[in-house]
Amino acid sequence: MPREDIVFEPKPTAYDDLAWLHEHGALAGVAEVIRERRRQIEAIGWTPELDDAQAYGSLATKAATRVNKLRAARRDGTADIGSDEEHLREAGALLAAEIDRLNRLVR
Repeated sequence: MPREDIVFEPKPTAYDDLAWLHEHGALAGVAEVIRERRRQIEAIGWTPELDDAQAYGSLATKAATRVNKLRAARRDGTADIGSDEEHLREAGALLAAEIDRLNRLVR
């Protein structure tokens, strides 16, 4: 007998999530990370297949390296907004690639 007190709602799609972020003025950073990931695939050749051949956690380690470069530049007083954003975009795209790689492993 089905339980009436349990309500199953469909999981939002990526499009739903992007629309929600847009409605709340929080889409710009996500869009920059998406553009960077696309650039990594199209211009550099860091395809999902290449990502799958990486050692566990290596993409996350590369992302941490980008963030550490940003921290070092701030510590040295050589940081600027443009380079900060570049390091953060690259790190975000690498983290997204690592999440995708892990998702493919469990499918």
